[in-house]
Amino acid sequence: MMPIKRVMITYGRDSGISLTTITMFEKYQNNRTQKNLKFQIVEATHSQIRDAAKISLERQGSGDILQICKELEKFAGIKDARLFVAVANKEIAGFAKARKFVGEAYSHEGWYLCGVVVKPEYRGSGIGRELTRVRLDYIKSVTQRVYYFANVKNAVSIKLHESFGFEKLTESFKFPDVTFSGGIGCLFKIDSDKIISS
Repeated sequence: MMPIKRVMITYGRDSGISLTTITMFEKYQNNRTQKNLKFQIVEATHSQIRDAAKISLERQGSGDILQICKELEKFAGIKDARLFVAVANKEIAGFAKARKFVGEAYSHEGWYLCGVVVKPEYRGSGIGRELTRVRLDYIKSVTQRVYYFANVKNAVSIKLHESFGFEKLTESFKFPDVTFSGGIGCLFKIDSDKIISS
């Protein structure tokens, strides 16, 4: 399934992740074939990283699986970072990241939701929502505010995060080593005590 448009985000060395390109789809394809799916969200183990990398590679459409594995392993090894996976039907159905960013380069220091990816055949099952909820639950145990950014054209992601109570903080948002091709970056925030349970 090829997307109509792609939004490219590049994470660079300054953010602690080696250079790679992550393709984010603007056009969401919801299969809705997995209603009442039973799944579990857990913090990723070393043995689950390769399967998460395969999902990332499928989403990107091309790349080096070994490089993606190394990047996810590096991310999972960062003290103030978390990588969660969704397990359904004895396979990794999706993954999501969260990380604390600090330093002068970040206009808003703190914990960020850094992306959620769900295999196409599991979309519409609630996995993306649950991966977001689990990350928020973890982050609110360590801080009072959570950030999230997206391309302003990524309506599905924005709608999901707004359903948890995220509010737009600024448009024309810039983040070190991140480029929003074909769109503008938008920063959202939520205070831990304002998170809407769903």
